[in-house]
Amino acid sequence: MDFEVTPLSKDNDTNNNVIQPNKPGFMPGRFNFDLNLRFVFIGAASIIAIGILFFFLGKASFGDDKVELRIEGPSEVKGGGLVSFKVIYENKSSVDLKGVKLVFTYPDNSVVIKDGDVVDIENEFIDIGELKNGKSEEMEFKAYIVGDRGNVKQARASITFTPSNLSSVLKKDVALPMTITSLPVELTLVAPPTATDGQSITYILDYRNQTDGDIKNLRINVKFPDLFGVIKNTPQATIGSTWDIETLKSDEGSRITMLGTIRGNERESKIISATLQRKIETPDGEMYIDFARAEATTAISSP
Repeated sequence: MDFEVTPLSKDNDTNNNVIQPNKPGFMPGRFNFDLNLRFVFIGAASIIAIGILFFFLGKASFGDDKVELRIEGPSEVKGGGLVSFKVIYENKSSVDLKGVKLVFTYPDNSVVIKDGDVVDIENEFIDIGELKNGKSEEMEFKAYIVGDRGNVKQARASITFTPSNLSSVLKKDVALPMTITSLPVELTLVAPPTATDGQSITYILDYRNQTDGDIKNLRINVKFPDLFGVIKNTPQATIGSTWDIETLKSDEGSRITMLGTIRGNERESKIISATLQRKIETPDGEMYIDFARAEATTAISSP
């Protein structure tokens, strides 16, 4: 038996769904458009990812280890002593800082010295402007530290700035605590813990020179509680509630007693304070500044 084999034509393959270039369904322009659109999306996503990466890397580069701020000064001081504070700020980052501002806060109750004179301020505001990368600068501040033995005083500094590659304002703070460990002149103020309204009481103020040399031109100012009526001071005040001490020799001390009547409502706290001052020379002449301070409290009780 003879058989005739007829080859199948590709045109007759109805199961072939592939569009051939020589077929009417093939669209070269559509293929190129889809490919270009895919590249555009990939490129845009890459740019956004790189931007986000650089943003977070930029912010991360301005941690505490990139901008340094510190205060150099003693951790222990003598009451009434003149202390110099050195504030150091350094840009360790790879970019410049702009809009740099520094605020220095003196310890409470301190007597601030500026250009050799006494000024009545608590804070210093300094507009630094620009701080180049890798640059370090410093500033000095001076003040007499006033307080009682054992008081902890604190100097503070803060700096604000904007990195040149960011728009955010960043801030850094630092503090330097210091303890008053001794007083050239020790003040001890004693008051009765309780008293009734209208009762006569006695305040006692002791002071002593604890240095090896004489101290001249001292002054003691006492601030009595409200409505306190002075009956007698021993010794008598120089004027009002002020005692001038021309010379206090080494290891020499004395006592001031103040008798009077106290007035107030039940449970009210009545505070008496004593401030020791000394005379200093300034460009504007002589003046008294605070040296040491002490206070005591009496509570008004029921009769």
